[in-house]
Amino acid sequence: METRAGRKTKVAFIVWIGVRWFHLEWLAKGLDRERFDLCFILVRLNGQEMYMERFVREQGIPYLALDCYIRPGSLWKTIWAIRGYCRREGVDVVHTHIFLASLVGLVGAFLARVPRRLNTRHHLISNHGKPTLWLDRLANTLATRTIVASRVVYDVLAKKEGVPERKLALVPFGLDLECFRGIAPERIEALRQKYATDGKGPVIGVL
Repeated sequence: METRAGRKTKVAFIVWIGVRWFHLEWLAKGLDRERFDLCFILVRLNGQEMYMERFVREQGIPYLALDCYIRPGSLWKTIWAIRGYCRREGVDVVHTHIFLASLVGLVGAFLARVPRRLNTRHHLISNHGKPTLWLDRLANTLATRTIVASRVVYDVLAKKEGVPERKLALVPFGLDLECFRGIAPERIEALRQKYATDGKGPVIGVL
């Protein structure tokens, strides 16, 4: 997909997460750079540096880091900064992840008139009856497409939260299987010692 001007499609991943996130790293590495121009907007909750910053710096991916605090003034400042960045950089598509980044990212992108606003819905919890219900509904409304990784989340959005199925896309997360091949024996032994699994079984690993 290219824009009308014939240039690459400008994609901005807007994300907040404190731990290393292989799924997004794999997605960024696998994106076709002949067709897409990628950048990141990192929303740093309470000013805490994110592991993702190290990744984007190592990969040479342009990014904007924004410190955000759970206060109305700070949230609005972050939204306005995202709006300005999207307009300044000519962003065509935003793809938001995780609750905080999805909210400020989708609002900022909407104000910047970004035509395609994707949101990956990771959480299953339905906030009906809670004060945050309207925030989920706002995200559902502002996203032009909502991506879910499982049928369970799909059904919650379609049946309980009233998201039109035409806006939902079921895309199971993939795994880079090469990451699980040729693991150094010392790493395996370190895990055995860390979790005291010697002589026990079966051992079930959760990714």
